[in-house]
Amino acid sequence: MLGSEIPDVDFQVYTEEVATFEREYKTHRTDVMRISGEQQSPDVIQNPRVLCVSSQQFLKLGFENQLEIVLKAFPADIAHEKIFRSKDLRELLGKGRFDIVHIAAFVCPRTGDLYFSEVDTNTGENIVSEVETVSADALASLLEMAKTQLVVITSCESLVLGATLVGVTNVVAARDMVSAKMMAAWVESFYGILTSRPLSQAFDYAFKASRAPMRFYGRQSRSSDVTFTVGEGERLTAAK
Repeated sequence: MLGSEIPDVDFQVYTEEVATFEREYKTHRTDVMRISGEQQSPDVIQNPRVLCVSSQQFLKLGFENQLEIVLKAFPADIAHEKIFRSKDLRELLGKGRFDIVHIAAFVCPRTGDLYFSEVDTNTGENIVSEVETVSADALASLLEMAKTQLVVITSCESLVLGATLVGVTNVVAARDMVSAKMMAAWVESFYGILTSRPLSQAFDYAFKASRAPMRFYGRQSRSSDVTFTVGEGERLTAAK
């Protein structure tokens, strides 16, 4: 009806061209996977530097024990420094390297801002007139400068902050409300095995042992499986 002609196609030639393409693609894909596997082999961080970030409000709520659990997972002969102010956080991350950053402070569920000043944990409203915060984007920049390999956020509803930070580091964050008892069990399980097993295995074990609703975000730009090891007789620098 259209007046078109049936094309004269040599299907044998066409089949050979497709077969050649498939062979070349398979070879190329194998090479890419091999190179990718070599480049993304698990990183090993020897004697990681640890920074625990909290606020005076969270200490009053009973989170000081959680920070102690984190620090006890590493050698006892470490330097301790309490971080309760945004100024101190900016100074430490801006000038030094910290491989692990543990955050136990209020995080705005809408913006991902990290609060150092006191807020109403039920409504999210500020209690004090002078609000002290660090934005999610600013924290991401600081963590990138500090070459941080892992951020753990134990405050509830911290997915927005976690989604922002995953571009520069591995993130473990709470995806729902978590009781203090359940979170303490998760922290103890996770950090208790982190220095002897890869990050992915430590997270999997802690989740099964505590049932805490934590979520792991693998770093987007490189391998997410990191191993933190502690050498015998060597000093591990940390901050609280």
